[in-house]
Amino acid sequence: MMKIELNQIPVLLEQGTITKNEAVNFMAEFIYKNYPLFGLHKFDEDFREEIIVNFLEKGRIVLDSFDKRIGNFFPYFYAHITSIINKNIKNRAKNCLNELCTVNQEYSKVFYDRLKYEPLTPLLAAEPKPPYVRKKITPEELRAALQNYSSKKERVIVTLLLKYVLYFDENSIYAICKAMNIDPQIILEGSRLCKNTLQQKIERHHELSESRNKSYYYHNRYQSQLNLLTNMENSSEEVNSEVLQKYKHHTNLWQAKNRILSTQASHMVTSNKVIANLLGICERQVRYYLACAKNYSKIFKEEIEKSAL
Repeated sequence: MMKIELNQIPVLLEQGTITKNEAVNFMAEFIYKNYPLFGLHKFDEDFREEIIVNFLEKGRIVLDSFDKRIGNFFPYFYAHITSIINKNIKNRAKNCLNELCTVNQEYSKVFYDRLKYEPLTPLLAAEPKPPYVRKKITPEELRAALQNYSSKKERVIVTLLLKYVLYFDENSIYAICKAMNIDPQIILEGSRLCKNTLQQKIERHHELSESRNKSYYYHNRYQSQLNLLTNMENSSEEVNSEVLQKYKHHTNLWQAKNRILSTQASHMVTSNKVIANLLGICERQVRYYLACAKNYSKIFKEEIEKSAL
């Protein structure tokens, strides 16, 4: 009797006997009373309520998209309810996987970082010393001081220090300058000016590195989801394929960004034009001093080792 009434709903709507809201409410009541017909007896009451609420939101669309030429209304209505049930099951499975992965990752993060959370000791609570303020040098004084290093060996070492400013820390500069009898304050100020010219490159490199890390995070996340799905007996093929597709996508992104970062590393150096302007020479001489660096490598190494003794 109920199937016949459901099949008559499109006719009743055309005749104006019932409204669309009345039809939707009638179908929702039918789902509530006959939920075992749709296999909802296997789920709890909260899940059945979610299905009814979802249907109430989309019921008018179901009525508008029905075409009498495709057959009776009840199979069409049954297929829509089954689709809503399957979609909610997938959403529940995804939410469960996300919660499991989040808990596992947070636990691992706290476990590996547990040594960072150490109790405060008197040594750590000592009075902080005021920061060291380096003497400022004007650009004119810097150029004049750099141009005073006129010997070939001095020009080679100064060119190398200014060219690869991102690869020398302050301690390394002090050690090299001590061995080569070069004023470290001049080199440090020149390094600061060279780093300012590389600021845009550094920012782009940092943004790409953050994006690479994000892709690597999702690569690990979907890999752990795949491992969990393989151990689950009730996992569907559609969820497996969707997670696998996302895993491949983020893995390819992570590897591609790694390749770009490896090639960008060779470009994170000061331009020859900037170095030539500081030393008061042409760019061709800068290239010449860089080419001579290989011949001086053993001499520089021996002098640095002697000064360290």
